[in-house]
Amino acid sequence: MRKFKFAILVVFVVPIMLSIFSKNASAAYYTSGTLTSKNLLSGLSVGNITSFWYNVVSPIPAGASLKVQFSRDNTSWYDSSGTLNGWNNCTTTGGATISLSGLGWTGANFYYKMQFTSDGTNTPVLEAVRVDYSLPNQPPSISSVSDSPDPVTAGSGITFTVNWSDPNSGDQTKTHLCRTNSISGQACAGGSWCDTTTWSTTSPTTCSYTTQSADVGIQNYYAFVCDDDNACSSSVSGTFNVTPSYTPDKTMCDASSGSGGGVVSAQSVSSPSTTTAISQRGWVVTGYDDVDFPTYSELKTMYGYDNTTTRTITNLSGVTGNGVYRVTTSDLTIAAGDGPPCNLGFSAVIFVDHNLTIGRSFTNDTVTGNPLDYRNGCSSSLAFIVSGNINIAQTINNIYGIFYAGGTISTGNGSTTDPLYVFGSLLAGGFGLGRNLQTGNATYPAEQVIFMPKYFFTLKDVLGIPLVSWKEVKSP
Repeated sequence: MRKFKFAILVVFVVPIMLSIFSKNASAAYYTSGTLTSKNLLSGLSVGNITSFWYNVVSPIPAGASLKVQFSRDNTSWYDSSGTLNGWNNCTTTGGATISLSGLGWTGANFYYKMQFTSDGTNTPVLEAVRVDYSLPNQPPSISSVSDSPDPVTAGSGITFTVNWSDPNSGDQTKTHLCRTNSISGQACAGGSWCDTTTWSTTSPTTCSYTTQSADVGIQNYYAFVCDDDNACSSSVSGTFNVTPSYTPDKTMCDASSGSGGGVVSAQSVSSPSTTTAISQRGWVVTGYDDVDFPTYSELKTMYGYDNTTTRTITNLSGVTGNGVYRVTTSDLTIAAGDGPPCNLGFSAVIFVDHNLTIGRSFTNDTVTGNPLDYRNGCSSSLAFIVSGNINIAQTINNIYGIFYAGGTISTGNGSTTDPLYVFGSLLAGGFGLGRNLQTGNATYPAEQVIFMPKYFFTLKDVLGIPLVSWKEVKSP
């Protein structure tokens, strides 16, 4: 616990206290008298009231006595154990201390009452009193937090260093790196990255965490320092970037090297035609000017859009079996509250005469670590052939299938900690890859496409012939 800082109040009583007993001409004393103090702590900053000290200057004569009781309001009086109307006898000369910890009093209100008794000839002589108290506990404060290494590879350790100070000398502290901006006592409300387990009185303190594959991306942390009375500092927040422990296939070509995968085909890149036009994070799709994409109208003719067996739907819940479907009067929206498309369990081609908006992931799983572990996570085989644009919400983690857009495929725009994983193929007139992985951009693409040739086989009974398949391979 902290070392208390005592503020000492000394009350000098009139010498030998004769004024209390009004000695008469024959040198006799009254048989009793009471001294009641004013509020000794008025206007002060007080934590715990800890003890009361008194000094009787000479032995208390036979037939005389001195006792004391305490109050916070000058109305209700207690002895040191908390007994109402109780008294503590003051029998020790030369100075003695009465512990007041049993009262549990705090704050700037304290009165004492001394009762003297005499045999009429001799009386106790009280020279001084003192009340001892602690300063109020104040929480520590944090001046800076750092983490290293950053970025850190999944499976490796990261160390957090916290510089702090405490206004109460001698306080012991523990440091907590919380996952959310909330702490209660010495426990992070939303879980912690790491905590110190031993008390410390010196700054800085450090703690370490071993990252996991599930942590890949930008992670937030909130640092707290809490003292041994569970008073905690305000948080200082930061982020760290966890990169995958495998080398991802750069299926969206890396403009700096010109290498990468090629399961994404495009007739043109977004305007302006610079390497940063598609993704301002340095990951771009290469445009193939010599690719002759079939038009939406041509695809409708090729794959039976107007057949009598083609069913018209307004949402994915209308997909009730294998076959060809069409959405004719409005956009098709896969909403956040819809069921996972991968749970449909059918092979279906869905024509959309307008736009497709994807507002939820195709599975309830969150793809983390090596995406190849999730290749078989979808029981449906779906091909979306869209006349206009395909807009994928920035929060979407995964989609499965073949996606054709006569316009543009967009993956959201802005900062995020979650990449988009496409299991299948993307074909479009242009791409807008607007996701920003912040500090992870240099080494990790915000959009990854994992080529899934199985869809061309599982959909063959519906399509009759395969859709366009385009895949780059690295030269020997």
